[in-house]
Amino acid sequence: MKLINSKEKLNEYEGTVGDVSVKAKVTQMLRFTFMLVLTPGLRLRAIVVFYLWLAVSTIYYGVSLNSYNLSTNIYLYTFLGGLLEIPAYLLLWLATTTLGRKKTFAVLFIICGVSISLLTTLMLLLHEVFSLGSLVAAAVVFFLPETTNKNMTQGIHDEEEDNDTDKSRDV
Repeated sequence: MKLINSKEKLNEYEGTVGDVSVKAKVTQMLRFTFMLVLTPGLRLRAIVVFYLWLAVSTIYYGVSLNSYNLSTNIYLYTFLGGLLEIPAYLLLWLATTTLGRKKTFAVLFIICGVSISLLTTLMLLLHEVFSLGSLVAAAVVFFLPETTNKNMTQGIHDEEEDNDTDKSRDV
């Protein structure tokens, strides 16, 4: 605040605009600007807002500008991205009007954070996930009709015949 009130730094802004001097306007503008940094509550809120702005813009532009890696046809991807934004805006408007802005964005940020952390974990554990999937598939093989010595149906007609014979056995 000492820097703001010092006359040496503001002498170059002498003059008047209307009934308020330029010096007073510059001083007031600098006070409000530095209030953001000097007040602990506003400082914390500003840091959170700046971080969220950076995170959201990075994700949005990362997905939209990296579209050529996600699809073989960039025009199809752009069309589908634009098509998906219509229900996204409608659902966001509906959620904001019913739940309120704070609750809606808090839930969306939590969903985004959980999704990013799960995808990061999946990328790091990709080999283990596919290995586990292979083991599950190998275990499921033991329950197939071929391995349990059951007759396999070759089409719809065989299935209907099996159902007819099951009904005649019940009677």
